Amino acid sequence: MTYHFRDADGHEIETQPEVFDGQPVVTLWARGESATVPVRIPVDRLEEFIAGTRDTARQAASQEQSAPAIATGLAVQPYRTDRGDPAWVFRCWGTDHCDGWLSLDHYSEQSARRARDRHVAEEHQERQP
Repeated sequence: MTYHFRDADGHEIETQPEVFDGQPVVTLWARGESATVPVRIPVDRLEEFIAGTRDTARQAASQEQSAPAIATGLAVQPYRTDRGDPAWVFRCWGTDHCDGWLSLDHYSEQSARRARDRHVAEEHQERQP
C-alpha cells in the first residue's frame, strides 16, 4: 500500500513499505521541484516518528493560535486508532526526571488518566542523591 500527500505548493510525500538492509522500513519519498529524497524509518520506530510528528503539529497549532504551552508537559486526549476505533492517549513530554512517555489505546479517559497518574507517581518524583 502506498500513501500520497501533496501540499498546496505541489510538493509530495509518498510512503511505501520496503525492506532496506534486511530490515522492514517505511520509506518516505519527499518529492519537490528539484529533488526526490528518501527517508527510511525502521518499522519498530514508526510510532516514535508519528508521535513526534503529532507533537510538532500541536506545537505549530499552538504557535498559530498563540496558545500557551502545556505547563506540566502532560496531556490526556482522545484519538482514533488505525482501525478508526475511538481511544484515549496519555502523553508526557519529559522533564529533568523523566525521558517522556506515550501510552496509547486506552478504552476510556479514566484509563488514560490512571496511566498518567501512575506515571507521575513513578517517574516525576525528585531523585534522592
